[in-house]
Amino acid sequence: MKIKLMDKKLYEELTKEKEESFQVHSVFKEACNLYTPRGLWVTLVTENRYLPPNGIKLNHSRDLRECYRQGELIGFSFRDQKVERLNLSLHSQAFDQGESKKNKSLKLEFMKAYLDLKGEAEALGNRNLPEGVRASLQSLEKALAENHSEKIKKAAKGLIGFGHGLTPSMDDYLTGRILMWKTWRMQSPAVKEADYSLAIKEVSKGRTTTASEWLIHFAAEGRCSEEIMNFLHSYFSKSSGGDFEHAFKEVLRIGSTSGEDLMYGMWSEGERLFKKYEGGSSEWE
Repeated sequence: MKIKLMDKKLYEELTKEKEESFQVHSVFKEACNLYTPRGLWVTLVTENRYLPPNGIKLNHSRDLRECYRQGELIGFSFRDQKVERLNLSLHSQAFDQGESKKNKSLKLEFMKAYLDLKGEAEALGNRNLPEGVRASLQSLEKALAENHSEKIKKAAKGLIGFGHGLTPSMDDYLTGRILMWKTWRMQSPAVKEADYSLAIKEVSKGRTTTASEWLIHFAAEGRCSEEIMNFLHSYFSKSSGGDFEHAFKEVLRIGSTSGEDLMYGMWSEGERLFKKYEGGSSEWE
């Protein structure tokens, strides 16, 4: 197995221990999820995909379903390879030129307009949600406004695991909110709220899929996939409309509706934070 690129933190984690076997959890055309006997989650992707957290990018684009089978044990060595590593932590980003208040507002408007006009029918923003889920979303907004960790946790219990697939829709939505909040806090000293990602991470344990639980775990650590990092950088840094739109659409390509649900979460959190910390409604909205 030839490796093209590897998550820096995963590399450090794996080199702490002797090499071990990996069991295939799930496999798709361009991605394969693995886990180790000690429970570490690892994702292989083909060379034409962005690198995910705890990810390894291979140097080929073959159909991974032809290479691996669910449940099989595999082993590979990376110590004998010169492996390029990528830091997928939000804290590794450098925002040399911060975006203006006006343009942040306009970017949020674009995100919402695009999701409304071109969003998939199965995505969260266009679905008729069950009454209980709607009530939990309302409770979440109120809990966030109050900065009340226990109420956030209670609301999250009614949301985690809602939806289908490897990563349920509402989990993707919450992951998007967490990542937008963490990046906004890095950019604005005015954000004094407690880190609610810890409450959502705690609630997710045993309530959703293994893959989704890990992605929430990564988000709570301030880690995310390469294309989401690119989008957040494009949102918070001065960028042209074309560059921002391209970064936005690259996130939308994640999964079937996962990217859209992630983006809906990022928009929701961006709207909340913009109104709370940057003066509420503005002349540009």
